[in-house]
Amino acid sequence: MTIKVTKISHTAGKLQTVHWEPSPSDLDASERHIIAKRGQSNNLMEIKPYVRAYARDAAEIHMEGQPGTFLTRLGRDFLVRLYELFAELPDVFGSVAIDGETVTGVGFAAMDTRHLFRTIKYRYWHRLLGPIVRQVLRDPGLIGQLLQSIRYPNTLKPLPDEAEILFVGLRRNYMRQGIGPKILDDLLEEAYRRGAMRAVGTVEKKNRAVRWMIARLAGARVDQEIILNGRKMLVYRVELPVGIDRKPPIEP
Repeated sequence: MTIKVTKISHTAGKLQTVHWEPSPSDLDASERHIIAKRGQSNNLMEIKPYVRAYARDAAEIHMEGQPGTFLTRLGRDFLVRLYELFAELPDVFGSVAIDGETVTGVGFAAMDTRHLFRTIKYRYWHRLLGPIVRQVLRDPGLIGQLLQSIRYPNTLKPLPDEAEILFVGLRRNYMRQGIGPKILDDLLEEAYRRGAMRAVGTVEKKNRAVRWMIARLAGARVDQEIILNGRKMLVYRVELPVGIDRKPPIEP
């Protein structure tokens, strides 16, 4: 099977892009190895339900993909404990992408974000308190963001029977391979199976990659724009079950 690549040819001293379909003899050993490894990786990729054993991987992916954000600034220990809780609580569920023994991506959704926040705040606060206190002592500016995050669920104006996509992230080496959309699709299917009639997701306005991943869903719309911890966020909503439009949306 041939693989379409793009080569650069020199014509009249200018660079010109031409499409080329190489035969195996046209590729050197290193190129053939890369292509074979990528094909093998895609074949081995699995989407599985999230369980507690993946908590450290989820924390690493979160910190790698969202450096400098509020939850990342609360530290690795906080994120590990939070994602351990996610495996235990009935209001939240997740999906992981696995390539061999490597967790390449993770996503979480909640059937009732307000109830999830209340449960953590009133029943499981003691499991998160230690890392929060340590980080706040180092950076007192986190206190204001902590209070704003506690009020976050009401900011979205939640609707009945609505699930929320809390997070979808990938390891950097596995981006641009279609893994994120697969995780998102799996979360939406599970949300619908659990009874959700619509889904909501909040995306930083400048995050074009995640905006495309959500906006590609047929019927997805921007419902409102909010400010969260100093960042401009777009709130997307989509009815379930959803049809998928694979064409990139037209950016406003």
